[in-house]
Amino acid sequence: MSSALCRLNAVLPPGARRAPVARAHARSCLRCQAMEARRRGLRRGLDALGDEVLAAPPYLAAAVMSRLGDQRSRPGRPRRDARLARIAAAGAGVGAAAAAAVLTGVALRKARTPA
Repeated sequence: MSSALCRLNAVLPPGARRAPVARAHARSCLRCQAMEARRRGLRRGLDALGDEVLAAPPYLAAAVMSRLGDQRSRPGRPRRDARLARIAAAGAGVGAAAAAAVLTGVALRKARTPA
């Protein structure tokens, strides 16, 4: 159970409210304490930068754009999204047809019932 609580404490932001059991775990777990110390150090380092802007290396933009280009040329996600949209549309059509059939059956039953 402690590994699940460690993962939970790792993904929650520093100011987030935690359940009492998660707080108690963080106080007693050396792994969680070390992670919190790393977070505090990182936060101090970022705060020390203040408004200083660091220039990105000149090759970074080209590297990022080439990776994005590679991902777009791969088959996968866009096709899957389109397939899911078609399935959802077909499901909506089947649902509408079923609703129409039920309503027609109800109307016919009322029409056959003597007044």
